[in-house]
Amino acid sequence: MRNKIKVEILRDMSFCCGCYACYSICPVDAIQMKQNEEGFIYPCINEKKCIHCNQCKKVCPITQEQKPSKTKVYACYDKQLNRRMESASGGVFALIAEYVIKNHGMVVGAAFTDNFSVEHISVDTIQDLKKLKGSKYVQSAIGEQYKIVKQELEKDRLVLFSGTACQVAGLKSFLKKEFDNLICMDVICHGVPSPKVWKKYLEEISEGKKIKRIKIRNKENGIQNAPFKIWFDDGSVFVQKYEDNLFLKGFIHNLYLRQSCYQCAFKGNRAPSDISIGDFWGLEIVDSQFGDKFGISLVMTHTQKGEQIIEKISTSLEKKAFSEKDALRENPCIEKSVNKPVNRNLFFQSYEKCGVEKTVMKLTKVCLAKRIKIFITKLRYDIKYKIYLCWRKIKK
Repeated sequence: MRNKIKVEILRDMSFCCGCYACYSICPVDAIQMKQNEEGFIYPCINEKKCIHCNQCKKVCPITQEQKPSKTKVYACYDKQLNRRMESASGGVFALIAEYVIKNHGMVVGAAFTDNFSVEHISVDTIQDLKKLKGSKYVQSAIGEQYKIVKQELEKDRLVLFSGTACQVAGLKSFLKKEFDNLICMDVICHGVPSPKVWKKYLEEISEGKKIKRIKIRNKENGIQNAPFKIWFDDGSVFVQKYEDNLFLKGFIHNLYLRQSCYQCAFKGNRAPSDISIGDFWGLEIVDSQFGDKFGISLVMTHTQKGEQIIEKISTSLEKKAFSEKDALRENPCIEKSVNKPVNRNLFFQSYEKCGVEKTVMKLTKVCLAKRIKIFITKLRYDIKYKIYLCWRKIKK
C-alpha cells in the first residue's frame, strides 16, 4: 500500500508534510489519513475506491512552486498585559482573531482535545478563542477544516486560518483560488514533533493521573525560561523549567520531528501566508528599549492584506519596524530547515521501551567542552538581558 501511495502522490513520501490537502480534495473519499509507526499522519489510498483522477497529486503543495514574497518585519505586543499573558508571545494572533470574530468571522487554528492530542478546530466566539491560544509543540490534525473554510469563504464570511506554513500552503492549494475574505497566518516553525511521542511523554509524566490543563510556556514570571506546567485533577501540579524539560529538549535537538521538517519547502521568502508570527528572540540585542519580559511577537507581513490587518489592530498594539536581518539574528528557522540528527532513528527504536525522558537524556548528552561552550553562550546572553532589565528600571 505504501509503495502505491509514493507513486501516486509523491515520489518520495519523506517530503509529505501531512497537510490533508490530498485527503480534502479527493472526490470519492478514497484517501484516509493514518498514523505511521513514528506517529505522524500520512495519506493512505483505498485502491478499490480510487478513480485515478490525480487530484491528490495536483493539489499537493510540495509539488508546487512557492512565489517569493516581499516581507516587512515588526516587533509587536498587545498593550493590555492581562490579555497578552494568555498568549504564547506578544498576543498579536489573539488581537487579529478577535477582530475577525467581532466582524462576524470564523477563526481556525490548533487546539488541545480532551485527551491533549492536537487538532484544528473552528471557533466564532471570543469565549472559545481561548482554545486556540498558547503553544502546542505537536503536529495538529486538520481533519475536515479545509472543507469548512471553503464553505464559509463561499458565503463571503471573513475567515482567519492559522497553522504551520505547510498547512497554510495545503489550504491555499485546496482552495485553488484567492479569496479576499481569507487571512492566512503561519507560525514560525522549528518543526513538528510526533503526536505519538507526545502522547507517550504525557503518560510518563501523569503516572495514571488525569490531566486537567497544560501550559507549555507559563510566562507569569516572564518569557525567559518560562516553565512547562501541567495541572492534574487531584490538585497536584507538575512544573519544570523550559530548559530542564526533556520533551522540549528532544524537540530542540530535532530528535522526533517529521521527516519533511528537515527539508521544509516553505523557508526563506517562500511563506504562503499573509502573515508569519512567532517570538522575537534576540530583540533585546538589537533594541534594548522596546518591550518587556512578558513576550514580544515577531510579525512578518508578506502581502498587502497582511499589512492591512496589522493596521486595523494597530490601536491595540505597540509596534516597531525592524529589518529581516534583525529578525533572523536569533530566529534561524525563518530562513532554513533544522538539521536531521544522526541518532533520530535510534530514538524511535528506543523510546517506547525505555521511555521518552530516558531516551532523550541518553541521546542528548554532550561532551564537557561543548557544555562549557553552551554555558558561556547562555551566560553572555543572560548578562545582556539583565543589563537590559536594569536599564529599564533606571529609565522608569
